[in-house]
Amino acid sequence: YLLPPMTMRRRRGAMFGAVVAAVVGVFLERNGVTDGSIPLWHMSEAYGYGEALMPDLAGKTALVTGSSSGIGLATMRLLARHNATVVGTARSDEKCAAVTEAIGGGGSSCVVVELLSLSKTKASAERLRRSFPQGFDYVVLNAGIMAPPTLSFSEDGLEAQFATNHLGHHLLARELSLTADARLVVVSSIAHYAAPSKPLLTEALLNDPDAYRPERWYGWSKLCNVLFAREFARRRGRPAHAVHPGAVRSGLLQKFDRRLPAAVLDAFERLLFWTPDLAALTVVRPLLDPRFIQDDDNSRYFVPVARPRHPSSAASNDTLAAELWALSETLIADKLLAASRRSIKDREMEELYSTTRPAKLG
Repeated sequence: YLLPPMTMRRRRGAMFGAVVAAVVGVFLERNGVTDGSIPLWHMSEAYGYGEALMPDLAGKTALVTGSSSGIGLATMRLLARHNATVVGTARSDEKCAAVTEAIGGGGSSCVVVELLSLSKTKASAERLRRSFPQGFDYVVLNAGIMAPPTLSFSEDGLEAQFATNHLGHHLLARELSLTADARLVVVSSIAHYAAPSKPLLTEALLNDPDAYRPERWYGWSKLCNVLFAREFARRRGRPAHAVHPGAVRSGLLQKFDRRLPAAVLDAFERLLFWTPDLAALTVVRPLLDPRFIQDDDNSRYFVPVARPRHPSSAASNDTLAAELWALSETLIADKLLAASRRSIKDREMEELYSTTRPAKLG
């Protein structure tokens, strides 16, 4: 029995398309860059870690920034389930209250940290030092903003993504009390491959409105995350790893496309997005797996689910990491000094006003 010519051509085309899709799929799963970024690209390899491998964390204290939702909240829950005392951060008292309610107590708490202000971040770090003088065993730097369409700035006059995703975290980690065997994880992204080819190592380059590209500047902030972890491990002698958690499920598709049934969109999301709980495994493995605390293996890059890989060549550049550290320290010092002077001037103006304003008539 012979198929009609058109049907045969279609069948051959379908077979060819299937072969191409399979080859592309294998490439995306195993090219060392996009590995595991979505569940569809993690079909043929086992997860690198699982909750069953986590030890009892009683007596350990962890800090997780950006814990009001998503990976931050899932990481808090995961650590708390294994008996760690976990401190989350959020940008307001209202969000902190929601975090505490979501975790359900058990010794966990939340503090307000505003990473868009270096002076406020330093004040929060000082409060954390007073509240936890014994130091933190685990620190997860997760909070961040992503690709605002127009150039926006921090309270200190720096491009907002760099200020939030990197510089505020640099200051916070520097100021915290840490235990002798503390471990640190910075949540980066595959987007670090998209950083500008010329590093943004001056304030003028960071704040250039003509050059600003949201995705490129986001990529720079995520490259800074990997470089910071690398340099932190070298300078502080403590394990500091960076992770790409992959695309994380949030129900966003259902908000934007209501033409398809929720069940269809749900199935689609399962192929394209990790749940926050699974994404959190990529975060906690480098915190807890003893294989990644040795001096020669104490700053790695992980992809979903919890598998070590090599980052970009720029992210492996020790010279660039040192230059970024030096820039960050200079910016922090200069901006904190400027904020202090503004505060002193404001107080002087208030005192001048209070002494010169006319008294109220009785």
